[in-house]
Amino acid sequence: MLADNLAERLKKGELIEDVLASYDWKDFEMIVEEIFQFHGFATKRNFRFKNEKRYEIDIIAESDSVVFCVDCKRWGRGRQKTYALKKAAEKQMERTEKIASSKKAIPLIITLMDEQVQSQQVYFVPIWKLNEFLNSWEMYF
Repeated sequence: MLADNLAERLKKGELIEDVLASYDWKDFEMIVEEIFQFHGFATKRNFRFKNEKRYEIDIIAESDSVVFCVDCKRWGRGRQKTYALKKAAEKQMERTEKIASSKKAIPLIITLMDEQVQSQQVYFVPIWKLNEFLNSWEMYF
């Protein structure tokens, strides 16, 4: 499991941002999925569906009461990143709204870095805070 490899590297004293930056985007998504599974969520990666147009959500993480629609952004630093993340949030909100579910559907963007981006409807969580978020997500909703 990638999460086991990640844990080993962290125990050796490597910084989490450096370790995660060394993985490609597919590995990043797999680690995010493993974290959700560790917390008891059923997951589907690269979930595709079609309404009036085609959509894809990186990870659907479902429990008895909620569905997280997760977009993974393993972006480094850059001048245009804030703008790109805001656009990604708009698209993630649209995709989440199109999911037909009897459960509460929550749009979530998992990032590599702790971003200073806010959205009224989409939650941004750096991957290194995901465990903490999943331990207390009910407080937010």
